[in-house]
Amino acid sequence: MTFEPQARMLYLEQSSQHDPALRNELIARLHSAEAADDFFDRLSELVFSSDFSSEDEPLTDEPQEPVLTEKDVLGHYRIVSLIGRGGMGTLYRARDERLDRDVALKFLPSDLSAEKKARDRLLSEARAIAALNHPNVCAIHEIAETADGQMFFAMPLYDGITLKEKLRQGRLSIEESVSIAIQIARGLAAAHARGIIHRDVKPGNVMLSPDGTVRLLDFGLAIPIDGSITNSSSTRGTVAYMSPQQARAEPIDARSDLW
Repeated sequence: MTFEPQARMLYLEQSSQHDPALRNELIARLHSAEAADDFFDRLSELVFSSDFSSEDEPLTDEPQEPVLTEKDVLGHYRIVSLIGRGGMGTLYRARDERLDRDVALKFLPSDLSAEKKARDRLLSEARAIAALNHPNVCAIHEIAETADGQMFFAMPLYDGITLKEKLRQGRLSIEESVSIAIQIARGLAAAHARGIIHRDVKPGNVMLSPDGTVRLLDFGLAIPIDGSITNSSSTRGTVAYMSPQQARAEPIDARSDLW
């Protein structure tokens, strides 16, 4: 049974006229439902907009990091090109000239590289991720730093496309959606079991390989699990995919990834 708003209120008044408490409770729930509908309508517009512009809008007050060029060489890594940048760091394609292979170099925001406590916690998280050795979590080859102390991680440069790019091609089939969701959940479960929270699960951080393997990228590299590095004046993440607690810079746990 479906009612227009005016008819719905009339029906509610008639059906609960002998129980004022029930009437007030129903009205309150209707108002909450309408607010929730409006929220999810706007969220859907953000997530499924044609150009996906909102997905790449990091929520951060930090300044942009300097960009490296093809002339830059960091140890045995030679920068090839910029892949992308955002509030969670900057990613480059590079050539590992020692092992003759292409890799991805993830540079963390400079404020996270500057504090000793932050560096120690990030190193601890990176070691935990490297120890996962899980097929649905990106691997880490090496943790290093530039001459001026900027931390970066060397990771495999995976073949395939991101879930963001896949969605641009059209909506997924049920079979594809289930397979991707299961593999993401397996990767998250493995990380959560080791006390690692991703904090930025979104289509742009999910890699789909040609063989069907799904991998979570940028896994927990930017912020430690207890949030001890988080600056109260700066909330990192991607607006359209944040849990309410993360958006409010409140303490979060593994449930924030599931949101």
